Amino acid sequence: MNGFRLLIVGVCSFAALTGFAQTPPAALAAWFHFRESRQTSYYRVEADLIPARAANARLDWVKAWPEYGSHSPVEFGSRVGLQLKPGTDLRALLKESPLTLSRVVATNLFILQAPDAMTALIEAQRLADQPQVLMSCPIRRQLQVRLHGPYSARPNDP
Repeated sequence: MNGFRLLIVGVCSFAALTGFAQTPPAALAAWFHFRESRQTSYYRVEADLIPARAANARLDWVKAWPEYGSHSPVEFGSRVGLQLKPGTDLRALLKESPLTLSRVVATNLFILQAPDAMTALIEAQRLADQPQVLMSCPIRRQLQVRLHGPYSARPNDP
């Protein structure tokens, strides 16, 4: 009988110690802010969608939700739109950055290419904090409503 009590006490104390020894969970979402032509936008990216936390996978598109307004998600790609103040040197701004020049749209408007979508989010946020940047945001697309998707209209035929 004493052996059974010791076993029960040991199992209960082991369960209590391992329960208290767990590390607190990481933040459930990562927030990103970008400088766009009208205002600064904030987007929430789910933790399980962040490639650095999910088996180091390279994703071409990352799903995110705006902080205010629409409840429908957008997807961010691996390209960044960048508009600079006149006279700003692009090479000096991109020094030690993984972004490469993809296309020159105008004299101070550029499209930059990142290795993956998460890197584009991080770099667009970093560039948005620079005083010589007028606009810095990753290229995004809206998720499409498909004809046979969950948001399609029900058929009205009998």
